[in-house]
Amino acid sequence: MGNRQSTPTTKTTDQEPATAVNPTAEMQAQNEAETSSHSPFLGLPPEVRVMIYEHVLSEFEITTAAPRDRDLAVPLLNVSRFVAEEAMETDKKRILASKQQAAKELKTAVDEMCTKINTYRLPELDVRRHNIAICEEELTMIAAVKREYRMP
Repeated sequence: MGNRQSTPTTKTTDQEPATAVNPTAEMQAQNEAETSSHSPFLGLPPEVRVMIYEHVLSEFEITTAAPRDRDLAVPLLNVSRFVAEEAMETDKKRILASKQQAAKELKTAVDEMCTKINTYRLPELDVRRHNIAICEEELTMIAAVKREYRMP
């Protein structure tokens, strides 16, 4: 580090900041270009990305003062990809479980509605016509729900 600090002071100040900033920016742009094509972060909001990076940094006790060179950045990106993929997999499982729960609740409601329709008593000749006339909207809804959740 001492060499890095002493070198800029010996050179002109007008040229050094431009050369010191550009390699870092180029390296970040190159890292982003390499990782953006298959990055699981593409669809994640910025606050989620920050949470993932903070988690990874704290897991591996990496401070923000650590040097951000390629040797550190690549493993960090690989670990953060793994964490992001795990988080996305957990979200998929949670969403699937909530959809399955909703399907069970809808099936229960459909079964109750069908039971009410089937037990509704009217004179023998008018039973079917009356049930269809009263429950047309409910039957349409039941059919749509069954199609959506692929229920038999």
